[in-house]
Amino acid sequence: MRSFWIEDLVPDIVVNFLILHGAHRLPHSGRALLDHLVGTARIVSAWISKPDVVNAAVLHSHYSHLCPAHRRGALAPIVGNETDTLVWLFSHYDHRSAQALEDDFFTVPAKQFLRAFEIADEETVTREQLRILRTIDLANTLEQIPFVEMTASELHDELEFFSKHSSAMNLPEHAHEAVKQLRPLLQGAAAPTF
Repeated sequence: MRSFWIEDLVPDIVVNFLILHGAHRLPHSGRALLDHLVGTARIVSAWISKPDVVNAAVLHSHYSHLCPAHRRGALAPIVGNETDTLVWLFSHYDHRSAQALEDDFFTVPAKQFLRAFEIADEETVTREQLRILRTIDLANTLEQIPFVEMTASELHDELEFFSKHSSAMNLPEHAHEAVKQLRPLLQGAAAPTF
């Protein structure tokens, strides 16, 4: 059940895993969750070409939406421990805390951005993992812009956060250009295509 828009983006085993768990049937932002996951992975892959990171992007909803009953490590046999850890951390990543502490985002203890303190006490989150989580979070938001209602204030906050921390995120120039294209949305212009 391979589709043209997934070609070479993620391994067949990951796509088959997502389909097996119903990602192609679950609604998300007005379409199937699988469409959103692949769209997020497509954006991330344009910024960071590491397979572990791209796989984490396509699986970012696994522990939170797709299979919340799965225990940490469920993905490791399929995509390895690094990707499993990133996906698990993303399911506990607190987007709002990250934005609220935007000036200190890369200086406060990284575990502060995890929702559950019992998890934060057990897990050491590296700055690199935090950078990847924030990158997946940004791609996740950007991918949904054409499909969900987002206030100008919410979009503005997301773009401002990115602008303030883009150099620390180590993203390529074309990532910055994609975000610059979104600025007209604050005035109600059409969304860019990725």
